[in-house]
Amino acid sequence: MKQETLEEREPYWDLVDKKAEQNNTIDLDAYAKGVQDGVKWQQEQDKWKEAFEETPPIHIELLVKSPTGVIHLASWRESYNIFTCQAKTESSLDWKWKTI
Repeated sequence: MKQETLEEREPYWDLVDKKAEQNNTIDLDAYAKGVQDGVKWQQEQDKWKEAFEETPPIHIELLVKSPTGVIHLASWRESYNIFTCQAKTESSLDWKWKTI
């Protein structure tokens, strides 16, 4: 399991830690909100996005789903507006993507 460094911590968790130190307690409402925010963030990451609705990020590997349902590991070619698993003549109109 990866341990997070101080630089990777969310400012929110620093606030929770300070509040807990001051009161010598844990703010359960703040903790629950943090968990809920984390769940929402994870659900958003797991959601397939349409290439024509949201431009995929460049220079990172993505999971890409073709219109036929085949899943590829690819990246976005912004100069052609297609994924690296597509031919230059193809359209990315019905393709979906998500980060991994």
